[in-house]
Amino acid sequence: MIRLIAFGVSLCLASCSLGDVARGVVYEDTSRDGVRQTGEPGIEGVRISNGRDVVLTDEAGRYEIEAIEGEAIFVIKPSGHALPLDELNKPQFYYVYSPKGSPRGLRYAGVAPTGALPDSIDFALHASNEPDRFSVILLGDPQPRNITELEYFAQDVIADVRATELADDAAFVFSLGDIMFDTLSLFGPYDEYMSLLDKPVHNVHGNHDMNFDVPDDTHADATWNRLYGPATYAFDYGEAHFIVLDNVVYEGDKDYHADLNDAQLAFIRNSLEHVSTDRLVVLAMHIPLPSVRRKAELFEILAPYEHTFSMGAHWHRQIHFFMDSEDGWTGVEPHHHLVHATGCGSWWAGALDERGIPHATMSDGQPNGWSLLTIDGNEYTIRFKAAGEPANQQMAVHLPSVLQAADVQGTNLVVNAWASNPRSTVEFRVDDGEWTPMTHTPQRDPGYLSLKLLEEQFPGQPGRDLPEARESQSTWQAPLPRGLQAGPHMVEVRHTDMFGQVWTGRRPLRVR
Repeated sequence: MIRLIAFGVSLCLASCSLGDVARGVVYEDTSRDGVRQTGEPGIEGVRISNGRDVVLTDEAGRYEIEAIEGEAIFVIKPSGHALPLDELNKPQFYYVYSPKGSPRGLRYAGVAPTGALPDSIDFALHASNEPDRFSVILLGDPQPRNITELEYFAQDVIADVRATELADDAAFVFSLGDIMFDTLSLFGPYDEYMSLLDKPVHNVHGNHDMNFDVPDDTHADATWNRLYGPATYAFDYGEAHFIVLDNVVYEGDKDYHADLNDAQLAFIRNSLEHVSTDRLVVLAMHIPLPSVRRKAELFEILAPYEHTFSMGAHWHRQIHFFMDSEDGWTGVEPHHHLVHATGCGSWWAGALDERGIPHATMSDGQPNGWSLLTIDGNEYTIRFKAAGEPANQQMAVHLPSVLQAADVQGTNLVVNAWASNPRSTVEFRVDDGEWTPMTHTPQRDPGYLSLKLLEEQFPGQPGRDLPEARESQSTWQAPLPRGLQAGPHMVEVRHTDMFGQVWTGRRPLRVR
Protein backbone atom coordinates (compact mmCIF):
# COMPACT_ATOMS: atom_id res chain seq x y z
CA MET A 1 0.00 0.00 0.00
CA ILE A 2 1.32 3.45 -0.90
CA ARG A 3 0.01 6.93 -0.32
CA LEU A 4 -0.95 9.41 -3.04
CA ILE A 5 -2.04 13.06 -2.74
CA ALA A 6 -0.57 13.66 0.71
CA PHE A 7 -2.28 11.41 3.25
CA GLY A 8 -5.99 11.74 2.45
CA VAL A 9 -6.31 8.93 -0.11
CA SER A 10 -4.55 5.58 0.21
CA LEU A 11 -4.25 3.40 -2.90
CA CYS A 12 -3.93 -0.38 -2.98
CA LEU A 13 -1.71 -1.11 -5.98
CA ALA A 14 -0.96 -4.77 -5.56
CA SER A 15 -2.65 -5.87 -8.80
CA CYS A 16 -3.92 -2.90 -10.78
CA SER A 17 -6.02 -3.42 -13.88
CA LEU A 18 -7.54 -1.19 -16.49
CA GLY A 19 -11.24 -0.53 -16.14
CA ASP A 20 -13.87 2.16 -15.87
CA VAL A 21 -15.20 1.32 -12.42
CA ALA A 22 -13.49 2.74 -9.35
CA ARG A 23 -13.84 0.89 -6.07
CA GLY A 24 -12.77 1.66 -2.57
CA VAL A 25 -13.67 2.27 1.05
CA VAL A 26 -14.42 5.33 3.15
CA TYR A 27 -13.15 4.63 6.65
CA GLU A 28 -12.79 6.14 10.10
CA ASP A 29 -9.13 7.13 10.31
CA THR A 30 -8.75 6.84 14.08
CA SER A 31 -4.96 6.84 13.79
CA ARG A 32 -5.03 10.05 11.69
CA ASP A 33 -2.25 8.76 9.41
CA GLY A 34 -4.20 8.47 6.14
CA VAL A 35 -3.62 4.74 5.80
CA ARG A 36 -6.29 2.27 6.78
CA GLN A 37 -5.16 0.20 9.71
CA THR A 38 -6.61 -3.02 11.09
CA GLY A 39 -9.66 -2.19 13.16
CA GLU A 40 -10.46 1.14 11.44
CA PRO A 41 -14.10 0.68 10.38
CA GLY A 42 -15.75 1.65 7.13
CA ILE A 43 -18.35 4.42 7.27
CA GLU A 44 -21.81 3.80 5.85
CA GLY A 45 -23.83 6.33 3.84
CA VAL A 46 -21.00 8.61 2.72
CA ARG A 47 -21.39 10.17 -0.73
CA ILE A 48 -18.77 9.56 -3.42
CA SER A 49 -18.78 11.40 -6.75
CA ASN A 50 -17.00 11.43 -10.10
CA GLY A 51 -18.06 15.01 -10.77
CA ARG A 52 -21.39 13.90 -12.23
CA ASP A 53 -22.78 10.85 -10.42
CA VAL A 54 -23.14 10.43 -6.67
CA VAL A 55 -23.23 7.05 -4.89
CA LEU A 56 -23.43 6.05 -1.22
CA THR A 57 -21.09 3.73 0.64
CA ASP A 58 -22.58 0.49 1.97
CA GLU A 59 -22.61 -0.75 5.56
CA ALA A 60 -18.89 -1.61 5.28
CA GLY A 61 -17.96 1.77 3.79
CA ARG A 62 -17.48 0.33 0.29
CA TYR A 63 -18.42 2.03 -2.96
CA GLU A 64 -18.31 1.57 -6.72
CA ILE A 65 -18.57 4.39 -9.26
CA GLU A 66 -17.73 5.00 -12.89
CA ALA A 67 -14.27 6.49 -13.38
CA ILE A 68 -14.27 9.25 -16.00
CA GLU A 69 -10.93 9.86 -17.65
CA GLY A 70 -9.55 13.28 -16.73
CA GLU A 71 -11.94 13.72 -13.80
CA ALA A 72 -11.50 13.26 -10.06
CA ILE A 73 -13.19 10.74 -7.84
CA PHE A 74 -13.87 12.41 -4.50
CA VAL A 75 -15.63 12.08 -1.20
CA ILE A 76 -18.38 14.54 -0.20
CA LYS A 77 -17.48 15.21 3.42
CA PRO A 78 -20.42 14.54 5.74
CA SER A 79 -21.20 16.65 8.80
CA GLY A 80 -19.50 15.44 11.95
CA HIS A 81 -16.40 14.30 10.09
CA ALA A 82 -13.28 16.13 8.98
CA LEU A 83 -11.06 15.65 5.97
CA PRO A 84 -7.34 15.02 6.33
CA LEU A 85 -5.21 18.08 5.61
CA ASP A 86 -1.75 18.23 4.11
CA GLU A 87 1.02 20.26 5.72
CA LEU A 88 -0.38 23.44 4.12
CA ASN A 89 -3.98 22.88 5.31
CA LYS A 90 -5.27 21.80 1.90
CA PRO A 91 -8.09 19.24 2.24
CA GLN A 92 -7.23 15.79 0.89
CA PHE A 93 -10.40 14.22 -0.48
CA TYR A 94 -9.84 13.19 -4.12
CA TYR A 95 -8.06 10.99 -6.62
CA VAL A 96 -7.55 12.43 -10.12
CA TYR A 97 -8.01 9.69 -12.71
CA SER A 98 -5.84 10.69 -15.67
CA PRO A 99 -4.26 7.60 -17.27
CA LYS A 100 -2.32 9.62 -19.86
CA GLY A 101 -1.82 12.72 -17.73
CA SER A 102 -2.07 16.33 -18.84
CA PRO A 103 -0.67 17.40 -22.22
CA ARG A 104 3.10 17.61 -22.34
CA GLY A 105 4.92 20.88 -22.76
CA LEU A 106 2.60 23.04 -20.67
CA ARG A 107 4.26 26.10 -19.20
CA TYR A 108 2.93 25.10 -15.80
CA ALA A 109 2.86 21.38 -15.06
CA GLY A 110 -0.40 19.50 -14.95
CA VAL A 111 -1.32 16.03 -13.70
CA ALA A 112 1.24 13.27 -14.19
CA PRO A 113 -0.06 10.06 -15.82
CA THR A 114 -1.88 7.97 -13.23
CA GLY A 115 -1.99 4.81 -15.33
CA ALA A 116 -4.63 2.18 -14.73
CA LEU A 117 -7.15 2.39 -11.93
CA PRO A 118 -5.88 0.95 -8.64
CA ASP A 119 -7.75 -1.90 -6.98
CA SER A 120 -8.99 0.31 -4.18
CA ILE A 121 -9.21 4.09 -3.78
CA ASP A 122 -9.78 4.61 -0.08
CA PHE A 123 -10.81 7.88 1.55
CA ALA A 124 -9.97 8.76 5.15
CA LEU A 125 -12.29 10.72 7.45
CA HIS A 126 -12.13 11.32 11.17
CA ALA A 127 -14.82 12.30 13.66
CA SER A 128 -15.07 16.02 14.34
CA ASN A 129 -17.31 18.24 16.47
CA GLU A 130 -19.20 20.58 14.12
CA PRO A 131 -21.64 22.94 15.86
CA ASP A 132 -24.72 24.29 14.11
CA ARG A 133 -23.32 27.80 14.57
CA PHE A 134 -19.92 28.44 12.98
CA SER A 135 -18.06 31.02 10.89
CA VAL A 136 -16.23 30.96 7.57
CA ILE A 137 -13.57 33.40 6.37
CA LEU A 138 -14.28 34.76 2.87
CA LEU A 139 -11.52 36.08 0.61
CA GLY A 140 -11.75 37.20 -2.99
CA ASP A 141 -9.11 37.53 -5.72
CA PRO A 142 -5.66 37.69 -4.10
CA GLN A 143 -4.54 37.90 -7.75
CA PRO A 144 -0.78 38.54 -7.46
CA ARG A 145 1.12 38.86 -10.74
CA ASN A 146 4.49 38.51 -8.98
CA ILE A 147 5.97 37.63 -5.60
CA THR A 148 5.89 41.27 -4.49
CA GLU A 149 2.12 41.41 -4.89
CA LEU A 150 1.75 38.08 -3.12
CA GLU A 151 3.65 39.62 -0.22
CA TYR A 152 1.23 42.57 -0.32
CA PHE A 153 -1.61 40.07 0.12
CA ALA A 154 0.16 38.38 3.02
CA GLN A 155 1.02 41.61 4.82
CA ASP A 156 -2.30 43.35 4.15
CA VAL A 157 -4.97 40.64 4.23
CA ILE A 158 -3.61 37.47 5.82
CA ALA A 159 -2.01 39.46 8.64
CA ASP A 160 -5.28 41.35 9.13
CA VAL A 161 -7.28 38.12 9.43
CA ARG A 162 -4.83 36.78 11.99
CA ALA A 163 -4.99 40.02 13.95
CA THR A 164 -8.80 40.03 14.12
CA GLU A 165 -10.13 38.02 17.04
CA LEU A 166 -13.49 37.56 15.31
CA ALA A 167 -11.79 35.17 12.90
CA ASP A 168 -10.00 33.07 15.51
CA ASP A 169 -12.72 30.42 15.77
CA ALA A 170 -13.64 30.27 12.06
CA ALA A 171 -14.05 26.71 10.80
CA PHE A 172 -12.41 27.14 7.39
CA VAL A 173 -11.58 29.58 4.59
CA PHE A 174 -13.07 30.18 1.14
CA SER A 175 -10.77 31.90 -1.36
CA LEU A 176 -13.12 32.87 -4.18
CA GLY A 177 -10.99 32.51 -7.28
CA ASP A 178 -8.34 34.36 -9.21
CA ILE A 179 -5.91 33.01 -6.69
CA MET A 180 -3.27 33.95 -9.27
CA PHE A 181 -2.91 36.52 -12.04
CA ASP A 182 -1.83 33.99 -14.72
CA THR A 183 1.53 33.27 -13.01
CA LEU A 184 0.69 29.78 -11.77
CA SER A 185 4.17 29.21 -10.33
CA LEU A 186 3.01 31.35 -7.37
CA PHE A 187 0.48 28.74 -6.21
CA GLY A 188 3.15 27.19 -3.97
CA PRO A 189 4.11 30.39 -2.12
CA TYR A 190 0.41 31.30 -1.91
CA ASP A 191 -0.39 28.00 -0.22
CA GLU A 192 2.46 28.57 2.22
CA TYR A 193 1.13 32.00 3.18
CA MET A 194 -2.44 30.71 3.48
CA SER A 195 -1.25 28.00 5.85
CA LEU A 196 -0.55 30.80 8.34
CA LEU A 197 -4.31 31.07 8.87
CA ASP A 198 -4.10 27.60 10.46
CA LYS A 199 -7.45 26.52 9.00
CA PRO A 200 -8.61 24.34 6.11
CA VAL A 201 -8.57 26.35 2.88
CA HIS A 202 -11.10 25.74 0.11
CA ASN A 203 -9.92 27.47 -3.06
CA VAL A 204 -12.32 28.34 -5.88
CA HIS A 205 -11.10 28.21 -9.47
CA GLY A 206 -10.94 31.55 -11.33
CA ASN A 207 -10.32 32.75 -14.86
CA HIS A 208 -6.71 33.73 -14.05
CA ASP A 209 -5.98 30.30 -12.53
CA MET A 210 -6.03 28.47 -15.87
CA ASN A 211 -3.47 27.01 -18.22
CA PHE A 212 -3.74 29.33 -21.21
CA ASP A 213 -1.46 27.29 -23.48
CA VAL A 214 -4.23 24.83 -24.33
CA PRO A 215 -6.75 25.23 -27.17
CA ASP A 216 -9.98 24.87 -25.19
CA ASP A 217 -11.52 24.04 -21.81
CA THR A 218 -10.51 20.35 -21.86
CA HIS A 219 -7.17 20.81 -20.07
CA ALA A 220 -7.50 24.41 -18.88
CA ASP A 221 -7.53 23.24 -15.23
CA ALA A 222 -4.46 20.99 -15.55
CA THR A 223 -2.29 22.73 -12.97
CA TRP A 224 -5.27 23.31 -10.70
CA ASN A 225 -6.17 19.61 -10.79
CA ARG A 226 -2.61 18.67 -9.88
CA LEU A 227 -2.56 20.98 -6.88
CA TYR A 228 -6.16 21.09 -5.65
CA GLY A 229 -8.03 18.25 -7.33
CA PRO A 230 -11.57 18.80 -8.65
CA ALA A 231 -12.66 22.40 -9.26
CA THR A 232 -16.31 21.44 -8.71
CA TYR A 233 -17.17 19.50 -5.55
CA ALA A 234 -19.27 19.65 -2.37
CA PHE A 235 -19.11 19.07 1.37
CA ASP A 236 -21.23 19.41 4.49
CA TYR A 237 -20.36 21.29 7.63
CA GLY A 238 -22.74 21.59 10.56
CA GLU A 239 -26.24 21.93 9.13
CA ALA A 240 -25.06 23.56 5.88
CA HIS A 241 -24.29 22.06 2.48
CA PHE A 242 -21.56 23.77 0.46
CA ILE A 243 -21.15 23.46 -3.32
CA VAL A 244 -17.97 24.74 -4.96
CA LEU A 245 -18.36 25.51 -8.67
CA ASP A 246 -15.86 26.15 -11.42
CA ASN A 247 -18.02 28.39 -13.61
CA VAL A 248 -15.22 29.56 -15.94
CA VAL A 249 -15.43 28.10 -19.44
CA TYR A 250 -12.21 28.59 -21.39
CA GLU A 251 -12.65 29.39 -25.08
CA GLY A 252 -8.96 29.50 -26.00
CA ASP A 253 -6.65 32.48 -26.58
CA LYS A 254 -7.37 33.75 -23.03
CA ASP A 255 -11.08 34.22 -23.77
CA TYR A 256 -13.70 32.76 -21.46
CA HIS A 257 -17.29 33.03 -20.36
CA ALA A 258 -19.28 32.08 -17.27
CA ASP A 259 -21.38 28.94 -17.39
CA LEU A 260 -22.07 25.48 -15.99
CA ASN A 261 -21.91 22.33 -18.09
CA ASP A 262 -24.18 19.29 -18.15
CA ALA A 263 -21.96 17.28 -15.81
CA GLN A 264 -21.88 20.06 -13.21
CA LEU A 265 -25.64 20.53 -13.26
CA ALA A 266 -26.08 16.77 -12.93
CA PHE A 267 -23.64 16.73 -10.01
CA ILE A 268 -25.51 19.50 -8.19
CA ARG A 269 -28.81 17.68 -8.72
CA ASN A 270 -27.39 14.32 -7.61
CA SER A 271 -25.64 15.80 -4.59
CA LEU A 272 -28.75 17.63 -3.41
CA GLU A 273 -30.80 14.43 -3.57
CA HIS A 274 -29.11 13.55 -0.28
CA VAL A 275 -29.58 17.00 1.33
CA SER A 276 -32.72 17.83 3.29
CA THR A 277 -34.66 20.76 1.81
CA ASP A 278 -34.71 22.59 5.15
CA ARG A 279 -30.90 22.92 5.22
CA LEU A 280 -28.93 25.94 4.06
CA VAL A 281 -27.28 25.47 0.66
CA VAL A 282 -24.27 27.71 0.01
CA LEU A 283 -22.68 28.00 -3.43
CA ALA A 284 -19.17 29.36 -3.95
CA MET A 285 -18.00 30.39 -7.41
CA HIS A 286 -15.69 32.93 -8.99
CA ILE A 287 -17.65 34.76 -11.70
CA PRO A 288 -20.80 36.31 -10.20
CA LEU A 289 -24.01 34.39 -10.72
CA PRO A 290 -25.73 37.11 -12.81
CA SER A 291 -23.17 36.40 -15.56
CA VAL A 292 -23.76 32.62 -15.66
CA ARG A 293 -25.60 31.67 -18.86
CA ARG A 294 -27.43 28.60 -17.51
CA LYS A 295 -28.34 30.03 -14.14
CA ALA A 296 -32.04 29.35 -14.76
CA GLU A 297 -31.28 25.61 -14.86
CA LEU A 298 -29.30 25.93 -11.63
CA PHE A 299 -32.21 27.80 -10.06
CA GLU A 300 -34.60 25.03 -11.10
CA ILE A 301 -32.47 22.51 -9.19
CA LEU A 302 -32.34 24.79 -6.14
CA ALA A 303 -36.07 25.56 -6.21
CA PRO A 304 -37.08 23.13 -3.41
CA TYR A 305 -34.63 24.79 -1.00
CA GLU A 306 -35.94 27.76 0.96
CA HIS A 307 -32.56 28.66 2.41
CA THR A 308 -29.88 29.40 -0.19
CA PHE A 309 -26.99 31.81 -0.53
CA SER A 310 -24.28 32.16 -3.16
CA MET A 311 -21.11 34.18 -3.51
CA GLY A 312 -18.51 35.11 -6.09
CA ALA A 313 -15.86 37.78 -6.60
CA HIS A 314 -14.20 38.68 -9.95
CA TRP A 315 -15.68 42.17 -10.46
CA HIS A 316 -13.37 44.01 -8.02
CA ARG A 317 -16.37 45.71 -6.49
CA GLN A 318 -18.77 44.67 -3.72
CA ILE A 319 -22.43 44.25 -4.65
CA HIS A 320 -25.44 42.37 -3.26
CA PHE A 321 -27.93 40.89 -5.74
CA PHE A 322 -31.40 39.68 -4.83
CA MET A 323 -32.36 37.55 -7.79
CA ASP A 324 -36.05 36.93 -8.55
CA SER A 325 -38.31 35.70 -11.33
CA GLU A 326 -36.74 38.07 -13.85
CA ASP A 327 -33.50 36.13 -13.34
CA GLY A 328 -35.23 32.75 -13.50
CA TRP A 329 -35.46 32.27 -9.73
CA THR A 330 -38.74 30.64 -8.68
CA GLY A 331 -38.39 30.64 -4.90
CA VAL A 332 -40.74 32.53 -2.61
CA GLU A 333 -37.94 34.83 -1.45
CA PRO A 334 -35.29 36.24 -3.82
CA HIS A 335 -31.98 34.42 -3.97
CA HIS A 336 -29.16 36.39 -2.32
CA HIS A 337 -25.88 36.51 -4.24
CA LEU A 338 -22.88 38.44 -2.91
CA VAL A 339 -20.20 39.77 -5.21
CA HIS A 340 -17.46 39.88 -2.61
CA ALA A 341 -14.74 42.50 -2.31
CA THR A 342 -11.34 41.45 -3.62
CA GLY A 343 -8.24 40.88 -1.53
CA CYS A 344 -6.16 42.71 -4.12
CA GLY A 345 -8.75 45.51 -4.32
CA SER A 346 -8.07 47.28 -7.59
CA TRP A 347 -5.32 44.82 -8.64
CA TRP A 348 -2.85 46.25 -6.09
CA ALA A 349 -3.06 49.73 -7.63
CA GLY A 350 -2.95 53.10 -5.90
CA ALA A 351 -0.43 55.05 -3.87
CA LEU A 352 1.73 53.18 -1.37
CA ASP A 353 0.82 53.55 2.30
CA GLU A 354 3.23 53.85 5.21
CA ARG A 355 3.86 50.09 5.00
CA GLY A 356 4.79 50.31 1.34
CA ILE A 357 1.56 48.54 0.30
CA PRO A 358 -0.85 50.05 -2.28
CA HIS A 359 -4.12 51.18 -0.71
CA ALA A 360 -5.84 49.27 -3.57
CA THR A 361 -9.25 50.91 -3.11
CA MET A 362 -11.76 49.33 -5.47
CA SER A 363 -13.33 51.39 -8.26
CA ASP A 364 -16.61 51.66 -6.31
CA GLY A 365 -14.83 53.38 -3.42
CA GLN A 366 -14.92 50.34 -1.13
CA PRO A 367 -11.65 49.07 0.37
CA ASN A 368 -10.05 45.71 -0.21
CA GLY A 369 -10.72 43.25 2.58
CA TRP A 370 -12.39 40.04 3.68
CA SER A 371 -15.59 38.91 5.38
CA LEU A 372 -16.81 36.61 8.10
CA LEU A 373 -19.80 34.49 7.08
CA THR A 374 -21.54 33.20 10.21
CA ILE A 375 -23.98 30.33 9.80
CA ASP A 376 -26.47 29.30 12.48
CA GLY A 377 -28.58 26.35 11.38
CA ASN A 378 -30.11 27.48 8.10
CA GLU A 379 -29.64 31.21 8.75
CA TYR A 380 -26.56 33.34 8.06
CA THR A 381 -25.03 36.76 8.54
CA ILE A 382 -22.07 38.47 6.84
CA ARG A 383 -19.67 40.97 8.34
CA PHE A 384 -17.19 42.76 6.10
CA LYS A 385 -13.73 43.72 7.36
CA ALA A 386 -11.61 46.31 5.55
CA ALA A 387 -7.96 45.23 5.46
CA GLY A 388 -5.84 47.25 7.85
CA GLU A 389 -8.80 49.16 9.34
CA PRO A 390 -10.40 48.81 12.80
CA ALA A 391 -13.17 46.22 12.87
CA ASN A 392 -15.82 48.88 13.54
CA GLN A 393 -14.71 51.03 10.58
CA GLN A 394 -17.47 50.23 8.11
CA MET A 395 -18.06 53.36 6.05
CA ALA A 396 -16.62 56.49 4.49
CA VAL A 397 -18.45 59.79 5.18
CA HIS A 398 -17.97 62.37 2.44
CA LEU A 399 -18.58 66.00 3.39
CA PRO A 400 -16.51 69.18 3.19
CA SER A 401 -14.70 69.99 6.43
CA VAL A 402 -15.80 73.64 6.27
CA LEU A 403 -18.89 75.23 4.69
CA GLN A 404 -20.03 78.81 4.42
CA ALA A 405 -23.47 79.25 6.02
CA ALA A 406 -24.94 80.18 2.65
CA ASP A 407 -23.69 76.89 1.17
CA VAL A 408 -25.20 74.54 3.74
CA GLN A 409 -28.48 74.45 1.89
CA GLY A 410 -27.80 72.56 -1.32
CA THR A 411 -24.88 70.50 0.06
CA ASN A 412 -25.39 66.75 0.13
CA LEU A 413 -23.95 64.36 2.64
CA VAL A 414 -22.71 61.27 0.77
CA VAL A 415 -21.88 58.05 2.61
CA ASN A 416 -20.28 54.91 1.22
CA ALA A 417 -21.65 52.33 3.66
CA TRP A 418 -19.41 49.39 2.81
CA ALA A 419 -21.19 46.16 1.87
CA SER A 420 -24.58 47.88 2.14
CA ASN A 421 -27.47 47.22 -0.21
CA PRO A 422 -31.08 48.34 -0.71
CA ARG A 423 -32.12 46.20 2.27
CA SER A 424 -29.96 48.38 4.52
CA THR A 425 -31.16 51.44 6.41
CA VAL A 426 -28.79 54.42 6.53
CA GLU A 427 -29.57 57.52 8.62
CA PHE A 428 -27.75 60.61 9.78
CA ARG A 429 -28.07 63.33 12.37
CA VAL A 430 -26.24 66.53 13.19
CA ASP A 431 -25.12 66.85 16.81
CA ASP A 432 -27.90 65.28 18.89
CA GLY A 433 -30.69 66.00 16.43
CA GLU A 434 -33.28 63.64 15.02
CA TRP A 435 -32.18 60.74 12.84
CA THR A 436 -32.94 61.48 9.19
CA PRO A 437 -33.18 58.72 6.54
CA MET A 438 -30.70 58.76 3.68
CA THR A 439 -31.54 57.59 0.16
CA HIS A 440 -29.76 54.74 -1.57
CA THR A 441 -28.17 56.63 -4.47
CA PRO A 442 -25.72 54.67 -6.65
CA GLN A 443 -23.00 57.01 -7.90
CA ARG A 444 -19.27 57.32 -8.31
CA ASP A 445 -17.67 57.55 -4.88
CA PRO A 446 -16.46 61.13 -4.11
CA GLY A 447 -13.43 59.90 -2.19
CA TYR A 448 -12.35 57.67 -5.05
CA LEU A 449 -12.74 60.57 -7.50
CA SER A 450 -10.44 62.61 -5.26
CA LEU A 451 -7.85 59.82 -5.38
CA LYS A 452 -8.00 59.82 -9.17
CA LEU A 453 -7.62 63.63 -9.21
CA LEU A 454 -4.49 63.36 -7.07
CA GLU A 455 -3.03 60.88 -9.55
CA GLU A 456 -3.59 63.41 -12.33
CA GLN A 457 -2.08 66.25 -10.33
CA PHE A 458 0.96 64.28 -9.19
CA PRO A 459 1.86 61.82 -11.96
CA GLY A 460 4.78 59.44 -11.63
CA GLN A 461 4.23 58.54 -7.98
CA PRO A 462 5.13 54.98 -6.84
CA GLY A 463 2.37 52.47 -7.52
CA ARG A 464 0.14 51.81 -10.51
CA ASP A 465 -2.70 54.17 -11.35
CA LEU A 466 -6.16 53.24 -10.16
CA PRO A 467 -8.80 52.12 -12.67
CA GLU A 468 -11.51 54.56 -13.67
CA ALA A 469 -14.27 55.10 -11.12
CA ARG A 470 -17.33 52.85 -11.41
CA GLU A 471 -20.79 53.51 -10.05
CA SER A 472 -20.98 52.30 -6.46
CA GLN A 473 -23.96 50.30 -5.21
CA SER A 474 -23.14 51.15 -1.59
CA THR A 475 -23.55 54.94 -1.66
CA TRP A 476 -26.27 56.87 0.16
CA GLN A 477 -27.15 60.55 0.01
CA ALA A 478 -29.15 63.21 1.87
CA PRO A 479 -29.15 67.05 1.97
CA LEU A 480 -27.80 68.74 5.08
CA PRO A 481 -30.46 70.30 7.27
CA ARG A 482 -31.14 74.01 6.91
CA GLY A 483 -30.28 76.59 9.50
CA LEU A 484 -27.09 75.13 10.93
CA GLN A 485 -25.55 77.71 13.21
CA ALA A 486 -22.03 78.98 12.74
CA GLY A 487 -19.47 76.88 14.57
CA PRO A 488 -18.48 73.21 14.80
CA HIS A 489 -20.94 70.34 14.41
CA MET A 490 -20.68 66.56 14.55
CA VAL A 491 -22.33 64.68 11.70
CA GLU A 492 -23.14 61.10 12.73
CA VAL A 493 -24.18 58.30 10.38
CA ARG A 494 -25.87 55.02 11.34
CA HIS A 495 -26.03 52.01 9.00
CA THR A 496 -28.27 49.10 9.96
CA ASP A 497 -27.48 46.31 7.51
CA MET A 498 -29.76 43.56 6.21
CA PHE A 499 -28.76 41.33 9.12
CA GLY A 500 -29.55 43.91 11.82
CA GLN A 501 -25.90 44.74 12.49
CA VAL A 502 -25.40 48.43 13.27
CA TRP A 503 -22.37 50.47 12.19
CA THR A 504 -21.68 54.12 12.87
CA GLY A 505 -19.40 56.81 11.43
CA ARG A 506 -18.76 60.45 12.22
CA ARG A 507 -17.34 63.51 10.54
CA PRO A 508 -16.88 67.00 12.07
CA LEU A 509 -18.19 69.99 10.13
CA ARG A 510 -17.52 73.69 10.71
CA VAL A 511 -20.00 76.27 9.48
CA ARG A 512 -18.65 79.78 8.92
